[in-house]
Amino acid sequence: MNKIFKKCCLALACLLLAGCGTGQQQKTYTPTFHNWRHGDAAFKETCTYSVTYKPFADAEHANKSITVEYYPESALTVTVETVSGEAEHNADYKLTAVYALNGKYKLTSGAKTLEFEDRVTNTVWFCVKSGVFAPVRSEQHAVSTVPTGANPSDPATAFATLDYHYSIDYSDDEASSEFVLDDKSDAAYFNLADGEKKTADLGNNFVDINMLFFFPRALEQEAAVSYSFTTIDVLGGTVSHNMAVAGQSLDAVGLKNVVLTPSSVGYLGSAEIKDGEPTGDYVLSANALTLNVGLNETYNGSPITCTYIANKNYYNYMSRMETALPFSIGSLVYDLARVELS
Repeated sequence: MNKIFKKCCLALACLLLAGCGTGQQQKTYTPTFHNWRHGDAAFKETCTYSVTYKPFADAEHANKSITVEYYPESALTVTVETVSGEAEHNADYKLTAVYALNGKYKLTSGAKTLEFEDRVTNTVWFCVKSGVFAPVRSEQHAVSTVPTGANPSDPATAFATLDYHYSIDYSDDEASSEFVLDDKSDAAYFNLADGEKKTADLGNNFVDINMLFFFPRALEQEAAVSYSFTTIDVLGGTVSHNMAVAGQSLDAVGLKNVVLTPSSVGYLGSAEIKDGEPTGDYVLSANALTLNVGLNETYNGSPITCTYIANKNYYNYMSRMETALPFSIGSLVYDLARVELS
């Protein structure tokens, strides 16, 4: 059950990425305002993405027991804004990603159909310190419906809706987490106890797990760039190394490197760019770069691929993200549909 949950939750929440090239020159990660920030003044940017289901590419090995359908109202909304004060954890910026996924799972045997209204909200408060994004606090609140196996034998337990949240608080060199089951009956699906707290030393080149898809917007999106970093996965996953403090540890997934490569088939599409007043449809004609992040060899999480608009005039918006669903069911594709600035 634990392995099932970890794969599914990471896939639905779009947290970890896989697959990378090798042998490219290491670059320094230095966020620059002209890449992602809208000038020096306070701002709020909201990107809205449509959601499309994509069947598993290898039809021969695709899941034959489970089908899934996502309804048109499904969407991903990503907001980044300037903040201040104790209520915002004394951070300078807040990143919020809300995955609203409505649809239904069905066993192909016809024995069970389950409609779902999943909500996963990831929030990161952060600053920019010494040339990198420095997280202050990270939260995930989730209600996620997942298959309990690739070929469920009992229709009554074929799917589970998991309700939980966790938080991570950061100091200069340490992180502390707390995990809470909002539905106590979900305990069997987790390898963490309700209310469990852990601490960990931070590794070098650290990136918060809930902003992995966002921080590449601050990289110089050249033809080739790589950046090695580590992140903490509160929910678990295969551990590359443990960062232990006082006999406790957070599971740390050591990510090898980020590789931005030119995409010959990178999706650009079109989106409505709104800055105060509607401007109508705007075709994003800048070059695209596709991002792949390589995990350690033993990590078995679900991969995702992100494409960014490699043009500083467009703040390096993420134009497309594709995330694998568990058990060879297929993938979800998020396409940029609208950008609002205020």
